[in-house]
Amino acid sequence: MVFASFVDGYDALLDDLRAKFTGHTESGLGPGSSLLGFFRAYAPSSDHNYPDQYAAFVAHWLTVALRFPVGLNTTLAEIWKP
Repeated sequence: MVFASFVDGYDALLDDLRAKFTGHTESGLGPGSSLLGFFRAYAPSSDHNYPDQYAAFVAHWLTVALRFPVGLNTTLAEIWKP
């Protein structure tokens, strides 16, 4: 998908992430989904991605940024509280 501007693309990304974190999507993801489950749906290996490695990388940096331990099985609800 190509967006008219960076801002349009960024807004679409945020909307997509918000929908996945709150369970308002056809992906089956929701607040009870794990970080690993999120990346397996968002960047599936069938599309030549490495979701397990992506999830581990993001878990590390979320731990640093949020100042609490985030692992592969941490739920989306534990990471983001709207």
